[in-house]
Amino acid sequence: MMRVVAALCAFAACGRIDFDPLSDGGVRAGGDGSSPVGFGSGTISAGANCTGTANPFDSVAAAYSIGHVSQPGQTDIYLVDHAIRCDVAGVGLQGWDQQSTEVPNGTQVLGLLVGATTSGTYAVSLAEPPAANAGFAIYYGLQRPVGSGETSCISAPSGGTITITVNPNGSVSGSYSVMMQGGNAWTATGTFEAVYCAIGWYPTFN
Repeated sequence: MMRVVAALCAFAACGRIDFDPLSDGGVRAGGDGSSPVGFGSGTISAGANCTGTANPFDSVAAAYSIGHVSQPGQTDIYLVDHAIRCDVAGVGLQGWDQQSTEVPNGTQVLGLLVGATTSGTYAVSLAEPPAANAGFAIYYGLQRPVGSGETSCISAPSGGTITITVNPNGSVSGSYSVMMQGGNAWTATGTFEAVYCAIGWYPTFN
């Protein structure tokens, strides 16, 4: 996790990152993860990522609201440009971003984190985990083969908003506009219909 802190702070004057990526910060109630839930859907308009414009993050193939959130009382949404499944070989595998064989080289992930489980609009802050009245965003691009621990780039936010509607079944819909900073400043905007993956884990981002 210290590598993530160093990478983020090297790219931007980021806030404190102090959760343990190897611990279960909390499990949202509801669902047992035993049935396929689909991939959800979403849109993203970025035209770039933190490496520049050569490999833009411009499509969402999976959108999940996960059960194993990174902090208790938080809503974690992940938008992925590859169709990674909600099962024990996909996002249901702890450390899936580095360990799952379903995650191909070049996969891009945008995490939208809200320090609440209620519907509303939340201003994006630099602090992670976000406060109860705030949101956070993080971008991760996988460069090396799975399990190597190498990443192409990690971006922290510089501002923006995240709007969520939390549904009784755990799914979350909403929209976002987040300004990201790193080796290249860029902005991501879009919408999402994130299905609830009860067994889903947050990425380790390392």
